[in-house]
Amino acid sequence: MDRLAVGVRTQANRTRWTQVVRTYKDVVSTLAYDRRGRQDGSAVAPARVARTGCKWDLTIGTALRYPLDRTDGRSHFVAVTSALLVAGISVRIAGTLVPNLLVAVPIATTAAALWIAVGICTRAFLDPTRPLSGLRGLLRDGILASTVASVTLVGPLLLLAWTVVSYADGPSLDSGAAIFFLLGSTISLFTFLLATYVLPVLVAQILRTGRLSAATDQRHLRVALAQIPYLQGWSVGIVLIVLGWWAAVVGVTGPGPSGLLGIIVGGYCLLAGVRAIGIGYAAVPGVEST
Repeated sequence: MDRLAVGVRTQANRTRWTQVVRTYKDVVSTLAYDRRGRQDGSAVAPARVARTGCKWDLTIGTALRYPLDRTDGRSHFVAVTSALLVAGISVRIAGTLVPNLLVAVPIATTAAALWIAVGICTRAFLDPTRPLSGLRGLLRDGILASTVASVTLVGPLLLLAWTVVSYADGPSLDSGAAIFFLLGSTISLFTFLLATYVLPVLVAQILRTGRLSAATDQRHLRVALAQIPYLQGWSVGIVLIVLGWWAAVVGVTGPGPSGLLGIIVGGYCLLAGVRAIGIGYAAVPGVEST
């Protein structure tokens, strides 16, 4: 019996150490995979990361490194920053031309530059190793992604705005109206966050297939939204994207050096944010084969 107990204990210790070594190898191989070529965390990396339990650290680290990556991310960072810079210059030119009809030219340039910036972000989200070639393709992807985002978010945004406006000049929040305000604002905020959670999957389905009807693929939608890696990537990405859009708006509309700094920070945060969501989305079953 003693020998049997010792044998069982030895086998358990051996199994435990085997799991530790395997986990260590998975982490090292994942980091080596990132440094070796793509640093995007897709394909092999998500499966390994899922086993190691280190998804949070690798998602944040890989996403934050991506805009400075020599092979892929740096070109995307320069491109999106340039597009935002063109938009900022066009806004300033438009301000000097009002009310001249020629103001339509810088306005159109601003819209095109922002759509191209969105198109660059969609490339970083779906295929970060794909070279940026052709402004027409980037413009098309940007317009399509912006349209999907507008349709998806307009309802929650209007609901959120209505909740705030309804109680801004309404009864005192010291009364029973405070309960309804708290309930309404909570529902509005939850609806908006839910829409932003679904949005990347809708954009990915439409851009991958080239069909608007792909957004109605409920099976893929349910599978993607239920994945823990996607939830983690979205949680990191949504914070970076909000910071990025805020900095980009400040940069495009702000004066001088502060505007330039806002554009640089905005471009960096936007790329890192969409890459974080892309890492999570790449772990969804069936994505690599579509």
